[in-house]
Amino acid sequence: MATRKLIEILASRIKARQNCAESQNAEWYEKHSEVIDKITKMLLSGGGFDSGSVIDKTSSNDKKIIIRTSYHHMHESGVYDGWTHHTVTITPTFAGIDIKVSGSNRNNIKEYIADCFYEVLMSDVLHDFGG
Repeated sequence: MATRKLIEILASRIKARQNCAESQNAEWYEKHSEVIDKITKMLLSGGGFDSGSVIDKTSSNDKKIIIRTSYHHMHESGVYDGWTHHTVTITPTFAGIDIKVSGSNRNNIKEYIADCFYEVLMSDVLHDFGG
């Protein structure tokens, strides 16, 4: 089986889910939703992303994917000292994907968040998660 980028699988499942909603195909709508939920489990969790990340299935479509996440900041002495909350918007480009991160840029965290999501979303996976 050929590998595909995680973002390609996610985008195709979001579009397929959208098509099923429009055609009122409840069975496949649910199957695509389940695969999106499996992909959500592959997103950032831990390492500062201590409350995980969630794909916003309602706001995502074939033109953009929306992910909600939070980052748990540490003080230089190694003590957690607060959270910032972010919306990560992924859009396709001719060269791959563009990632924009909203929310507070405490400790210049937005660039780091974008880099982390880019790495996980552009990773190669061997399967399409069934369904």
